[in-house]
Amino acid sequence: MNKIKIYAFFILYLLSRPHLLLLIIKKIYLPVYIQYEWIRNYNIKTFIDVGANQGKVSRVIQYFFPSATIYAFEPMRKEFENLKKIFISPQIIINNLALSNSVGKTEFYINNHAPSSSILKISKNGKRIIPALSKYHKITVNQTTMDNYFKNRKLKGFVFLKIDVQGTEHLVLNGSINSLKKVDLIHIETSFKDIYENQSLFPEIYDFLTNHGFRYLGSVKDSDFYPLFQLSIQENSIFINKRHS
Repeated sequence: MNKIKIYAFFILYLLSRPHLLLLIIKKIYLPVYIQYEWIRNYNIKTFIDVGANQGKVSRVIQYFFPSATIYAFEPMRKEFENLKKIFISPQIIINNLALSNSVGKTEFYINNHAPSSSILKISKNGKRIIPALSKYHKITVNQTTMDNYFKNRKLKGFVFLKIDVQGTEHLVLNGSINSLKKVDLIHIETSFKDIYENQSLFPEIYDFLTNHGFRYLGSVKDSDFYPLFQLSIQENSIFINKRHS
């Protein structure tokens, strides 16, 4: 029923903004485009896509800011290979890596729903909330830290960081202490209930980022297109470097 609601309300939304249909020709995924329209208020020069998956967000950022340099990180091999086929510009650097708090190799759990795959194992609570995630298989992936990766690379201009890593946000941030000093804006998925074992929740992310020079701006909703009168278990949290306050 939820999918029917999503499609129905999405069609109604497009009827109110028919010009968006032209973006389909340019292979822009419309729900992501709509979710990130607000980013056009900023002059993005560098985009760091942690957890790129199918590259839908990078595609939208590339469309909004064609001269921006994009660093995309995706640990799953299949998705990485697809990203290489999609993005052929030298301005887009695609890495078959997970970002975390250490350098080396780590186990990675690939769930039936691939975008929900994670370094962390699904929790009992997560299986109850999202039963489809209870089936998975393990692989080994390479990981590094953001600080190690950007140690000899210069982050230029206004830097936008997006983190969507299914519960390991705290690991990514702990490996990014120096890099965060150069980041201007952050879009990070945060949770209010655990879905993965030992995952970070919103209070931990909020405390970390506010203690490292960022201010919480609020959240951006996913493109559901119909009202949900209930508490969310996740949000897309937005933080801005206090030097822009």
